[in-house]
Amino acid sequence: MIRRYQKGSMRKKNGNYVLRYREDFIKPDGTRGRQQCSTILCPISGFRGKKDARRAADEIMRELNQNTPIPQASITLGDFWDRHFKPNIVDRMKRNTRQMYQDRWRKQIAPAFSSDRMRNVTTLDLDRFMAQLQQQGYSWQTRVHIRNVVSKMYSTAQKWKWLAENPAKWVDVGQRKIVRKQRALSVEEVQLLAEHLDEPARTAFILAVTTGLRIGEILGLQLEDVDLSAGTITVQRSVSRGQVDTTKTEGSNRQVPVPPVLMEVLSLHLKNVRPLPGTSPTQRLVANWLFSSMAGTPLSDRNLFNRHVYPVSKRLGIPHFSWHSLRHTFSTLGGNEGTIPSLVMKQLLGHSKLSTTEKYMHQLESQQREAMTKIENLIWFPKKKASGL
Repeated sequence: MIRRYQKGSMRKKNGNYVLRYREDFIKPDGTRGRQQCSTILCPISGFRGKKDARRAADEIMRELNQNTPIPQASITLGDFWDRHFKPNIVDRMKRNTRQMYQDRWRKQIAPAFSSDRMRNVTTLDLDRFMAQLQQQGYSWQTRVHIRNVVSKMYSTAQKWKWLAENPAKWVDVGQRKIVRKQRALSVEEVQLLAEHLDEPARTAFILAVTTGLRIGEILGLQLEDVDLSAGTITVQRSVSRGQVDTTKTEGSNRQVPVPPVLMEVLSLHLKNVRPLPGTSPTQRLVANWLFSSMAGTPLSDRNLFNRHVYPVSKRLGIPHFSWHSLRHTFSTLGGNEGTIPSLVMKQLLGHSKLSTTEKYMHQLESQQREAMTKIENLIWFPKKKASGL
């Protein structure tokens, strides 16, 4: 709809001159409409006559006609979610992201804002909301997710030219409190676990710490993805909570080299999972996944860790870690001690940004201690070798 030039009408009401004009707006169904608006110019006594009031009205209308505002959506956040955002945006997301959006909307955002018109929600409203969530004990990560969902809703409305601004863009989610810091395992801990773990947890563990693959990518591997003759693994899918999906770095299947020790481990594992000639279709189905349950489905990362890895690590006295810790271990040992270029690490880890890779490279205590010893020798023992060895 092309906005027409308008002069506006003026009348007297309750002792004031009132200017009336029309303003474009977005209807709940996404179509555009026009609605009548009014504004008080001044009390009648404030003008010398009707012509004087008309001149004031013309000033206002000139600005409105020259600076045509973007029509604002009159739809509520609840209607926007149900009728437009969920079917057109959320339902097309990956499973985990889709579930996060739905949970955050249903549990926190909808109870607070579903009945509010989108154009009426301000940054102050959202800052107050974040402060309430922090007081109620919601984690920093949950508050970030909530802010991101609201921001995505408003940026989508902006993209459709339904709104002029995104009030969630500058919302402060509050200070981050790290409950448990992600850690990298030492070489001694890795070797100890590899010696004591049983199959298939042992192969999955060695694969994770040697390649830096995400556990979902490991459980998403099928037999044809492992090519020992070429010495490569092709990563092209991920499995989370039993659901098969694309990898986190969508649209880019990547090949990961297989080093010698891992080659031996995978060769032995493949001999145990490949179906022998004359096996039943069920057995062949089970063997289609590199790590498969007896029902023919991919293994669960939680069950594999809680039933097979955690009891062993606890018995060995190894401090808490997770599957993701093995990814940190790979990047830390390779980036810090192995001096592998960050760009190579980025490609191996499947990161889209180099800054993400650098966050995975923890400073090792042994390196810090060695550096401190070198500095100490330079200060107090200048005649001694600076290496401190």
